[in-house]
Amino acid sequence: MLEKRKFIVLLIIASSFLVLTYFHSITKMVFVEKNFCDFAGYYFYADLLNNDKDIYLLTRDKNLGEEHKQLMKESGIPVHIAFGVGYSPLFFYLISFLAKLKFTTANLVWLIANNLLVIATMMLWIFMRRDRDSYLFFTSIIVMFASQPLLENMGAGQVNVIFLFLFLLVAYLYNEKREYLCGPALAFVLLLKPQWGLISLFFLWKRSYTVVTSTIISYIVFRIFGILLYGFDIEASYWQSLFYQSQTQTGDIMDLSLKGVVDRIFLGLLPEQMKIASVLHKAVSLALIVLTFKQIPRIKNSNESLLEYAVVISLVAIISPKTLEHHLVPLFIPFVILLEMLNIGNIRNIVLLTAAFCLVSVRYSLNSISAFHVGLPAILTAGKIAGVFILWWLLMKTLSPKYKDCMQSLP
Repeated sequence: MLEKRKFIVLLIIASSFLVLTYFHSITKMVFVEKNFCDFAGYYFYADLLNNDKDIYLLTRDKNLGEEHKQLMKESGIPVHIAFGVGYSPLFFYLISFLAKLKFTTANLVWLIANNLLVIATMMLWIFMRRDRDSYLFFTSIIVMFASQPLLENMGAGQVNVIFLFLFLLVAYLYNEKREYLCGPALAFVLLLKPQWGLISLFFLWKRSYTVVTSTIISYIVFRIFGILLYGFDIEASYWQSLFYQSQTQTGDIMDLSLKGVVDRIFLGLLPEQMKIASVLHKAVSLALIVLTFKQIPRIKNSNESLLEYAVVISLVAIISPKTLEHHLVPLFIPFVILLEMLNIGNIRNIVLLTAAFCLVSVRYSLNSISAFHVGLPAILTAGKIAGVFILWWLLMKTLSPKYKDCMQSLP
């Protein structure tokens, strides 16, 4: 008992240190670094869209490049504005309420709201696992606040904390048999990031048809709202831009995804064979999807649904066509679930989990060194995605015996 208390005290010290360090970094972002480029983009494009400007055509048509630059200069936004509009019209409508405020005020509101969501996520997770050991509470705090992707998300003003909260909310609602409420949350995520549609496929595989149906209905309703607000032409322009972006994104040095690494290798070795890189990524992605879903029993509301859900979240991060560091924020869910369920009596599991967490969460990058941008050296930029792959593998390993037990219990 005494040893356990000492361990808890150490966890309290570590978690307190990380929380204070995190909020120190947030304060530094506000008063010193002042990045927030992605939120500046949301703010800028929401204002243009509300003033009847086709923001999707503006960022897609090279002939409008000069006009685009001029509008940025005239905006008066005091930070760099991230280029590109990959989100749906309805999202920009919601942001337009903030765009009515001065940028510094709107940015502060956005930052505070995102940090409140972080706290809400922690509270929801603690509520979901309230019957577990107290050490899991403190390890969850460490996983959350030791995350460089979380800081990256806050610094850029990104939306991934919203995704994290919604994914955890879906897990809670699903576990509480309130499946019809899962749909709006998942549909909102799909409005912004279609690659998360694999989670809907997970619920379809689990025969949770209420979740799938409510997601489809909610998604259609959200799309109709967007059309009613801005017209069909803007909606069509959004889809054209989405297709355009999917055809033009290759070799981005900030892209941590499997596809990004493969593309950069081929750009250095076989630049004329980029189609092979695309086929290779799709083949590996399909193989990983098949392998993952073969391990998941087609049983609605099984005892291991949360673990299975975590496997799919980690899988999306691997096979997504583009993964930046802040896109890894939702991996909080797989990490805390793995911490709870993994057999830590196995020293290899401890080493691999530690390696996965450090690779994903620690701040490091080789992208600033041009020698690692293309060709075989680009393999060394795959550290983050390697960490995600180890996480996925550990989750699959944990799921495997549970899958066998589940199948044996079937009549």
